[in-house]
Amino acid sequence: MICASNANCVLTDFIRTGVYDRNRPFYTTISPSMDILISSNLERMLFALSDGDDCLISSLQNDLANNGKFSLNEEMKNRLNRLFYGGYCDDESTQKTIRKYYKENGYLCDTHTAVALNVYEQYVAETGDNRVTVLASTASPYKFAHSVLPTISDDAPNGEFEAVRLLSQKTGTKIPAPIQRLETAEVRFQNLCRKEKMKDAVLSALGIE
Repeated sequence: MICASNANCVLTDFIRTGVYDRNRPFYTTISPSMDILISSNLERMLFALSDGDDCLISSLQNDLANNGKFSLNEEMKNRLNRLFYGGYCDDESTQKTIRKYYKENGYLCDTHTAVALNVYEQYVAETGDNRVTVLASTASPYKFAHSVLPTISDDAPNGEFEAVRLLSQKTGTKIPAPIQRLETAEVRFQNLCRKEKMKDAVLSALGIE
């Protein structure tokens, strides 16, 4: 399995070194679902890698909570390396990948899928393994039109929805209906409060005095 990360490459480093270290800068990127320093699924994977050693996993999680890092033993690290390849790419490489696959293949991908495609290319270049591979794409490029549009066009949209329309016009692809409906959808929630008033707002919403 190939694990792709953006500039927040904590998982890449973990797979390569066996050390999970969240003590690092956090970057806001154009692939925001990958903007993490702590992976919510990692604990379950470690449980499987350790053959269900709950005491060991508890110890690792305590190290992460208290010190911001933990290290795998040699046996678990070897298992991890047999199962996973880790790689990452930054925003510039992500945008270049979107442009490349659209121009060469007519395939318009979102910013997260582009990270996966870029890391897959790294994997093939490094290993020579060019077997047929399935890439899991989880988002529409229209959810990130403001980041995808500049990779194929010089147009400067006035707002998010104009970016969506221009992306459709430039590529001849159809805007997903749920995204298209958002522009005219009724705003359901308009109440605002300062963070120090959140408790009062919750109690008010629940009808509790």
